[in-house]
Amino acid sequence: MNKVHRLPYYIHFNALDLIMQGWRTGEIKNYQKAIKFLESYRWSSYLDYIGKKNFPSVTQREFLLKIFGGAENCRKTVKNWLKEMKLAEIKGLTLE
Repeated sequence: MNKVHRLPYYIHFNALDLIMQGWRTGEIKNYQKAIKFLESYRWSSYLDYIGKKNFPSVTQREFLLKIFGGAENCRKTVKNWLKEMKLAEIKGLTLE
């Protein structure tokens, strides 16, 4: 997987700053709490990506869902990504 494909994970995880500030350095003490928070945090587009209609008219998900292989696979890969926390691989990416 190239670095561009990893960027959506990082974007979806930004909401974790609200409950566990150490996530960016891999300090997630309660993985289940992090997942539960991400799957219920209303102000993130992540809910739309996993099939929960949150802001469907605001987000354009087709491209990324095609890469993920659908909403359920998006949920699975995000969970796996959170467990593995490969942030070092995307650390140098920036948006301009």
